Amino acid sequence: MAMEWSDLKVFLAMADAGSVRAAAQKLDVSHSTVSRRVRALEQDLGVRLFDRLAGGYRLTAEGRDVFQEVQEVEDKVHALERRVLGKDSKLSGPLKVTMPDILASTLLMQDIVSFTRKYPQIELDVVATYDALSLNNREADVAIRITNRPPGDLVGRKVTTYARANYAARSYVKKVGLSNLAEEAVWIGWDDLESHPDWVKNSAYPKLPTRHHLNNPLLQLSAVREGLGIAMLPCFMADQHPELQRVPDLRCEEAYQIWLFTHRDLRRTSRVRVFMAAMVEAFERSKPLLQGQTYQPG
Repeated sequence: MAMEWSDLKVFLAMADAGSVRAAAQKLDVSHSTVSRRVRALEQDLGVRLFDRLAGGYRLTAEGRDVFQEVQEVEDKVHALERRVLGKDSKLSGPLKVTMPDILASTLLMQDIVSFTRKYPQIELDVVATYDALSLNNREADVAIRITNRPPGDLVGRKVTTYARANYAARSYVKKVGLSNLAEEAVWIGWDDLESHPDWVKNSAYPKLPTRHHLNNPLLQLSAVREGLGIAMLPCFMADQHPELQRVPDLRCEEAYQIWLFTHRDLRRTSRVRVFMAAMVEAFERSKPLLQGQTYQPG
């Protein structure tokens, strides 16, 4: 019996995700590839690894045993990769970085481009996601995360905080009337199932309805600019658009911390160190924007 490591990786993804679709998305392959690889592994091992349920896939008892063994092997492989990479002193080669799209697109892109020009031999791969990709499993080498609860198993530092405020298009405020906003405006919300979530109750306009839902801050920003309603947005996003104004006044509040992480085995890798240093400088330059100090009432 000759098992393929690629089949085992698909098996691990299926076990973690619980569905063919989620595993395919994680691995960036087709649904049929996932199903075929899992069937091939089951045939090679001569056991059924998953129970097919209406809500997804669940490991069988044999599947759990295999998962534990394969997970241990993968952990050892990743540990070896990190130790080898951690001794790399070259300013060249691949560097995978993960960060939320709002930081990549609205704040850091100019600095990212400058970094690639300064170090053209470093092959930068930026994954824009809110998911906490595993640095232990080499899903990324460096992570920039928005969190007030940093993990304790990574090497990192808090680089800054950012503020947020309520924003509406100036045209929207003019149409509704500033004095009437508290009665006639509507919130642009997230994907809350409740019609009156806690973040609305604790806002400056607790009685306004949440009539529209967009589950991404970049979409919310676009919707606010088009006059769909009011949204609570990071100041570093909204303050770059003079057609928006803060409501009901100029106040902003500190929202979240921004952290920069790597795995402890990679902290001395040259390309990791220069990238992290470049990002620290970038956030330092952007502190006035991040903390809501550049807003022009207009």
